[in-house]
Amino acid sequence: MAIGEVKKRTGENFSNAQIGQAISFGEKLLQVQPRRSFVLVLLTNCITIDIYRVTRVDNHQKTQFTYEYVAPRPLEYNSTDDNGWKYMVTIMESSPQDLGWVEPSLKFDDNIITLTRAIGVGRTSIVYEGKHNNESVAVKMVKKADYLPCIKTEVDALKDLSKLGSPHIPRILFQNEDTLVMTPWDYTQRS
Repeated sequence: MAIGEVKKRTGENFSNAQIGQAISFGEKLLQVQPRRSFVLVLLTNCITIDIYRVTRVDNHQKTQFTYEYVAPRPLEYNSTDDNGWKYMVTIMESSPQDLGWVEPSLKFDDNIITLTRAIGVGRTSIVYEGKHNNESVAVKMVKKADYLPCIKTEVDALKDLSKLGSPHIPRILFQNEDTLVMTPWDYTQRS
């Protein structure tokens, strides 16, 4: 998967603000897809193309990114090897795996949770809708290691609340250090 944006250049090159905004989109994509290691960011005005590779470097202390780029290339097709059209076609013909795609699933022992869509993003975590044995589940993943205490506090609170036996409190199905899988709110309403 690659992120692309069409922008009007203000001079001979894209401005630092335009480049920064495009790269920021790549960083945000990597934050909401924590198992993915890199993303390609394409910036074009339909005349030239700039290609950036944003790679996550996550050492569990804090998330950082590294950046690589290909110098701007013209998109006009010609027979030389130095044109953006060939880069663009190569990217478009690449498999999702070649572009860094990671199948969105989690494994807890023998239980596989397939992530179907992002529901929301908060300050400390991202919540996904998922499927486990064809049943809907809610999956909460911390954004970075700094927020691990937050999910532990939430797990402890949900365990305490579960003692009340209320069908309106989500039930924890699986958990690990940075992920919490639970019954979704609409599921608790049907119980």
